[in-house]
Amino acid sequence: MPPILTPHLELRDFTLEDFSAVHRYGSDPTVTKYLSWGPNTGDQTREFLEMAVQHAAEWPRANFELAVVDRERRPGRFLLTGS
Repeated sequence: MPPILTPHLELRDFTLEDFSAVHRYGSDPTVTKYLSWGPNTGDQTREFLEMAVQHAAEWPRANFELAVVDRERRPGRFLLTGS
């Protein structure tokens, strides 16, 4: 899926190179306190990214794990993820 760009945000598929940013929030107990997952280990973060990349390659595509990136203030910083 090509990225969707606005002046402030980028909505795109995850890549394996997103590990550091995803693990930063996914391993934080404060961030994941009210979520059904986490805090994640490094292996769990890698598994999530591998799954997201696999889903992005499927056709027809049934699952969408997308990164919302703040383009204006902190390039490369994730604001939200979901599936």
